[in-house]
Amino acid sequence: MIGMLWALSAHAGEVCAPGPGAAVVINEIFADPDGADAGAEWVELANRGPDPVDLGGWRLAAGTSAYAEAAPLPATVLAPGAHLVVGQGPDVDVVVDGLSLGNASSSADAVQLRDPSGAAVDTVVYGPANPDGWLDDAGRVASCLAPPPPPGGALARQPDAADTDRGAVDFAAVALPTPGQANDALPACAAGEGPAPRLNEILPDPDGTDEGAEWVELFNPTDGPVALGGWRLVAASAADHEAVAVLPDVDVPARGWLLLGAGGARPSRSRSATAPTPTRSGSRTAAARSSTPCSTARPPTTTPS
Repeated sequence: MIGMLWALSAHAGEVCAPGPGAAVVINEIFADPDGADAGAEWVELANRGPDPVDLGGWRLAAGTSAYAEAAPLPATVLAPGAHLVVGQGPDVDVVVDGLSLGNASSSADAVQLRDPSGAAVDTVVYGPANPDGWLDDAGRVASCLAPPPPPGGALARQPDAADTDRGAVDFAAVALPTPGQANDALPACAAGEGPAPRLNEILPDPDGTDEGAEWVELFNPTDGPVALGGWRLVAASAADHEAVAVLPDVDVPARGWLLLGAGGARPSRSRSATAPTPTRSGSRTAAARSSTPCSTARPPTTTPS
């Protein structure tokens, strides 16, 4: 049922019809950075076609009620399967002035990729509703909208570079942007960080009463068990309000999973079709954004007794 809801239009009785897609697509949108947006927004392009494409003279246009064109791209060849980050900020490959992306907080905003002739190559309309009548790639008033961008996160095509011309199907709101990388790839670890157990799945809002039913699943990507005795699991509802749980003396098995919850810790279920799995959008938005995403649990500060 979740997948069906993603595929249905916001207008009763209208279904998001798939389109042919484009060779070069808007693959990821970073519209709502932490702090000031100006000078930090970017758009990632991806070449999903079989041939290299020269982007010289192409433009991005974006707006909250009408399009405004950014400066043209310089001569840049985008190889098949390659990604290019365009805009401003430390993560961009090509700096482009004049790109201003809306946050779609109350109504839909849009971003469009145009070739040197001014023809629209790819259009993404995102937000809760479309009262301004933004048009999709078929020239119709867009109704199959991508979600609003999350603060500090991004809108990303999932799977990477998939394009059915249906924003609600093609895009997910993700907590961790992946500029220059495939959207279904994990963000690269910062230098010096080890492959610590990762937060793999979170159940923060179970059916019925939350107390006693919430859990967190850890995954150990290494070839050996990891002892968690003395480690801490930290959850927060605000920057100044943390809840800390000291983990018991238990191992996360090699390349295995461990469930932590009110009932204690136990090896997780095998990855089977009967296991509860979050939807695509939920699995990417449940975890809090971290500046060091590869360190998802805190090791003990002292040797546990």
